[in-house]
Amino acid sequence: MKQKFAMFIRVISIPPLMVTYLLTLLYFFHEGVFADAGEFIAALTFLAIIPALAYPVAAIVPKLRAGGRPTQRKAAFVASVIGYIGGFIYGAATRISKPVLTILSAYLISLLMLVLFNKVIKIRASGHACSAAGPLLFLIYYFGWWMLLPSILVGWLVAWASVTLRRHTPTDLLWGALCSAAGFVIA
Repeated sequence: MKQKFAMFIRVISIPPLMVTYLLTLLYFFHEGVFADAGEFIAALTFLAIIPALAYPVAAIVPKLRAGGRPTQRKAAFVASVIGYIGGFIYGAATRISKPVLTILSAYLISLLMLVLFNKVIKIRASGHACSAAGPLLFLIYYFGWWMLLPSILVGWLVAWASVTLRRHTPTDLLWGALCSAAGFVIA
């Protein structure tokens, strides 16, 4: 039962869903972030839809499907790179609102931090923790300190699930969350 609950938490906290939760809450419950519905759709497309396309593509393309979960993870990372860079370029090239450009920038910077830690420095930083921490930081930033306790609870659940399923160590999770925090602060 514990394993199934941990897997449920991992699934509902995948990066495309976490950013979808954030953007949807901001769009419907916080004025001034999005100038119009087009900005909401653009941010959702670049930060959630394009990265999420990796999952059906990995299931459909025989070579990717044969690679199993590791190949699916690589495809998800590549799709995130495409979406985040595309989103930043779109945001920088248009008159998108400053808050949305900040979110797009934070996601790109967080991704670059993950690459720096995982590929260059060779310190394992959890992308899952990074993608959970970013939206939680933005929720606190935009909605206020009353979101701190719910954000801590969600962050703890995501960390617990990752450790329970042996996907990450607490250190991996900490480095991933720090990558997100750095992206948030820099943006």
